[in-house]
Amino acid sequence: MKQDNKVVSFSGQKPFSRFDLPPALVRLRDTSGQALKSVLGRFFERADDALFELADRAGSNKDQTVYFDAMRELRLRRKAMAVSVLQYVSQAFNDIGQFRPRHSSGALDEVDQDSLSLVEHSDLEQQVAVDNLINKLRNRYQDPIQLLSLRVNHLVPGVELAENQMPLSPEVICTGLAEACADLDIDIRAKLVVLKLFDRLLADTLGDFYQDANRTLISEGILPDVKRPQARSPGGARPPGRRRRPPCLQALCSTGQAVRPARRVAARAMAMIIFRVMFLMRRFPN
Repeated sequence: MKQDNKVVSFSGQKPFSRFDLPPALVRLRDTSGQALKSVLGRFFERADDALFELADRAGSNKDQTVYFDAMRELRLRRKAMAVSVLQYVSQAFNDIGQFRPRHSSGALDEVDQDSLSLVEHSDLEQQVAVDNLINKLRNRYQDPIQLLSLRVNHLVPGVELAENQMPLSPEVICTGLAEACADLDIDIRAKLVVLKLFDRLLADTLGDFYQDANRTLISEGILPDVKRPQARSPGGARPPGRRRRPPCLQALCSTGQAVRPARRVAARAMAMIIFRVMFLMRRFPN
């Protein structure tokens, strides 16, 4: 009996597949994939030089070892990491409307109010590093990202996309990078060094990437006359699937979301401290 591979949507939205994506979206997927491959190639070249300089200026043998370990692992894994990121982004296109980044922006959402279950401290540090990179990209390239989201949404009118579901959103790209880093055979300090290098070396190169992505869709006739993003309505709805936060943290997080990004990051850092204290109190009640 032939198996039916069609996807059934219970949300009332018609799911897309790689076989029925609009032609303009297919072109965007393919051209942005090639562009992202070039961006990653340049990153690995710059990262090798940056890690060597950091090792040369290291204040201790321990720090120097961390930098050399990261440099060696990046050299060995650069091709596999690039493929991993590109496959992740491609999946976001092919499963548009259904795909969600596995780690949504903001490590605070990993907390369950009832169980107070926490991710490991090292994982939390990595998520915060990724979250900071996402915030940096969204703030630095706000207009081109919003214009690209507007054009992508125009191509799939039957699908309601959250901000983080746009296939080239900072959440998708950065989570793809985090997934690739997860396979590196190095300790947490070296992994954080790699993530910080993405922050330092990659963020500056994605402006042209987003501009070119918009030009690709404009050349396909997708909203060519739109030059500025639409004004965002105040107090947008929260994406589905996020867990509740403990009340003492909700105030911190809601305050952080209403102010400048730097203060938002500070609020999340304070929340991390509260997480850790609550975890230790629960683990060692006496």
